[in-house]
Amino acid sequence: MLLAGIIHVMCASYNTLKDGKLQARWTWKSLALSLTGTVVLVFLVVHLNTFRFGKHYKFVTSDGVVLRDLHRLVAESFASPYYSAFYVVSVGALMLHLFAGWKRTVLRLGLPREYRAGARAIGEFAALGVAALFVGVVAYAHFAAPQA
Repeated sequence: MLLAGIIHVMCASYNTLKDGKLQARWTWKSLALSLTGTVVLVFLVVHLNTFRFGKHYKFVTSDGVVLRDLHRLVAESFASPYYSAFYVVSVGALMLHLFAGWKRTVLRLGLPREYRAGARAIGEFAALGVAALFVGVVAYAHFAAPQA
Protein backbone atom coordinates (compact mmCIF):
# COMPACT_ATOMS: atom_id res chain seq x y z
CA MET A 1 0.00 0.00 0.00
CA LEU A 2 2.90 2.32 0.78
CA LEU A 3 4.42 1.60 -2.63
CA ALA A 4 1.08 2.31 -4.34
CA GLY A 5 0.86 5.64 -2.49
CA ILE A 6 4.37 6.62 -3.51
CA ILE A 7 3.70 5.70 -7.14
CA HIS A 8 0.42 7.65 -7.02
CA VAL A 9 2.14 10.81 -5.77
CA MET A 10 4.98 10.45 -8.28
CA CYS A 11 2.62 9.96 -11.24
CA ALA A 12 0.39 12.85 -10.16
CA SER A 13 3.41 15.13 -9.75
CA TYR A 14 4.77 14.08 -13.13
CA ASN A 15 1.43 14.74 -14.84
CA THR A 16 1.12 18.14 -13.15
CA LEU A 17 4.62 19.15 -14.27
CA LYS A 18 4.13 17.72 -17.76
CA ASP A 19 0.87 19.58 -18.26
CA GLY A 20 2.41 22.86 -17.07
CA LYS A 21 -0.22 23.25 -14.38
CA LEU A 22 2.14 24.82 -11.83
CA GLN A 23 1.23 28.47 -11.59
CA ALA A 24 2.69 31.45 -9.80
CA ARG A 25 -0.83 32.31 -8.61
CA TRP A 26 -2.43 29.53 -6.61
CA THR A 27 -6.16 28.91 -6.64
CA TRP A 28 -8.33 26.40 -4.78
CA LYS A 29 -8.77 24.49 -8.03
CA SER A 30 -5.03 24.19 -8.58
CA LEU A 31 -4.40 23.15 -4.97
CA ALA A 32 -7.43 20.91 -4.38
CA LEU A 33 -5.75 17.58 -5.09
CA SER A 34 -2.60 18.49 -3.14
CA LEU A 35 -4.46 19.74 -0.08
CA THR A 36 -7.00 16.94 0.05
CA GLY A 37 -4.24 14.45 -0.68
CA THR A 38 -2.29 15.71 2.33
CA VAL A 39 -5.36 15.37 4.56
CA VAL A 40 -5.94 11.86 3.19
CA LEU A 41 -2.31 10.94 3.94
CA VAL A 42 -2.66 12.11 7.56
CA PHE A 43 -5.99 10.26 7.79
CA LEU A 44 -4.39 7.08 6.45
CA VAL A 45 -1.56 7.23 8.99
CA VAL A 46 -3.99 7.80 11.88
CA HIS A 47 -6.42 5.14 10.59
CA LEU A 48 -3.70 2.50 10.23
CA ASN A 49 -2.15 3.44 13.56
CA THR A 50 -5.52 3.01 15.26
CA PHE A 51 -7.06 0.03 13.51
CA ARG A 52 -4.13 -1.96 12.12
CA PHE A 53 -1.30 -1.33 14.57
CA GLY A 54 -3.29 -0.10 17.58
CA LYS A 55 -4.72 -1.96 20.55
CA HIS A 56 -5.39 -5.67 20.10
CA TYR A 57 -8.30 -6.84 22.20
CA LYS A 58 -8.94 -10.57 22.17
CA PHE A 59 -12.35 -12.09 21.71
CA VAL A 60 -12.94 -15.80 22.28
CA THR A 61 -15.80 -17.39 20.36
CA SER A 62 -18.07 -20.03 21.86
CA ASP A 63 -16.01 -22.76 20.19
CA GLY A 64 -12.72 -21.41 21.61
CA VAL A 65 -11.37 -19.55 18.55
CA VAL A 66 -9.45 -16.41 19.52
CA LEU A 67 -10.14 -13.39 17.31
CA ARG A 68 -9.23 -9.70 17.40
CA ASP A 69 -12.13 -7.72 18.85
CA LEU A 70 -12.44 -4.95 16.28
CA HIS A 71 -15.93 -4.07 17.49
CA ARG A 72 -14.57 -3.02 20.86
CA LEU A 73 -11.74 -1.04 19.22
CA VAL A 74 -14.15 0.76 16.86
CA ALA A 75 -16.61 1.51 19.67
CA GLU A 76 -13.82 2.86 21.90
CA SER A 77 -12.24 4.94 19.14
CA PHE A 78 -15.45 6.57 17.93
CA ALA A 79 -16.75 7.22 21.43
CA SER A 80 -14.55 10.32 21.30
CA PRO A 81 -16.33 13.20 19.56
CA TYR A 82 -12.95 14.63 18.53
CA TYR A 83 -11.79 11.43 16.87
CA SER A 84 -15.19 11.02 15.21
CA ALA A 85 -15.13 14.60 13.89
CA PHE A 86 -11.56 14.16 12.60
CA TYR A 87 -12.62 10.97 10.86
CA VAL A 88 -15.69 12.53 9.21
CA VAL A 89 -13.74 15.59 8.03
CA SER A 90 -11.02 13.32 6.67
CA VAL A 91 -13.55 11.19 4.81
CA GLY A 92 -14.95 14.41 3.33
CA ALA A 93 -11.45 15.27 2.11
CA LEU A 94 -11.13 11.76 0.68
CA MET A 95 -14.41 12.21 -1.20
CA LEU A 96 -13.30 15.59 -2.62
CA HIS A 97 -9.96 14.05 -3.60
CA LEU A 98 -11.70 11.18 -5.37
CA PHE A 99 -14.08 13.58 -7.15
CA ALA A 100 -11.30 15.86 -8.40
CA GLY A 101 -8.95 13.01 -9.26
CA TRP A 102 -11.62 11.02 -11.08
CA LYS A 103 -12.62 14.09 -13.10
CA ARG A 104 -9.03 14.44 -14.33
CA THR A 105 -8.73 10.70 -14.91
CA VAL A 106 -11.84 10.59 -17.09
CA LEU A 107 -10.33 13.30 -19.28
CA ARG A 108 -7.02 11.43 -19.52
CA LEU A 109 -8.71 8.17 -20.51
CA GLY A 110 -9.49 9.64 -23.89
CA LEU A 111 -13.13 8.59 -23.79
CA PRO A 112 -15.40 9.97 -26.50
CA ARG A 113 -17.20 13.08 -25.27
CA GLU A 114 -20.60 11.36 -25.09
CA TYR A 115 -19.31 8.81 -22.54
CA ARG A 116 -17.48 11.22 -20.22
CA ALA A 117 -20.54 12.32 -18.23
CA GLY A 118 -21.52 8.70 -17.58
CA ALA A 119 -17.98 7.76 -16.58
CA ARG A 120 -17.80 10.74 -14.22
CA ALA A 121 -21.18 9.83 -12.71
CA ILE A 122 -20.04 6.25 -12.04
CA GLY A 123 -16.88 7.49 -10.31
CA GLU A 124 -18.72 10.10 -8.28
CA PHE A 125 -21.32 7.53 -7.24
CA ALA A 126 -18.53 5.20 -6.09
CA ALA A 127 -16.83 8.05 -4.16
CA LEU A 128 -20.12 8.93 -2.47
CA GLY A 129 -20.64 5.28 -1.60
CA VAL A 130 -17.19 4.95 -0.03
CA ALA A 131 -17.69 8.15 1.97
CA ALA A 132 -21.20 7.16 3.07
CA LEU A 133 -20.01 3.77 4.31
CA PHE A 134 -17.10 5.25 6.28
CA VAL A 135 -19.31 7.95 7.82
CA GLY A 136 -22.00 5.35 8.50
CA VAL A 137 -19.57 3.31 10.60
CA VAL A 138 -18.59 6.43 12.55
CA ALA A 139 -22.21 7.46 13.10
CA TYR A 140 -23.25 3.99 14.23
CA ALA A 141 -20.28 3.55 16.54
CA HIS A 142 -20.59 7.03 18.02
CA PHE A 143 -24.35 7.27 18.46
CA ALA A 144 -25.88 3.79 18.41
CA ALA A 145 -23.36 1.11 19.33
CA PRO A 146 -23.27 -0.08 22.90
CA GLN A 147 -19.90 0.70 24.41
CA ALA A 148 -17.68 -2.32 24.91
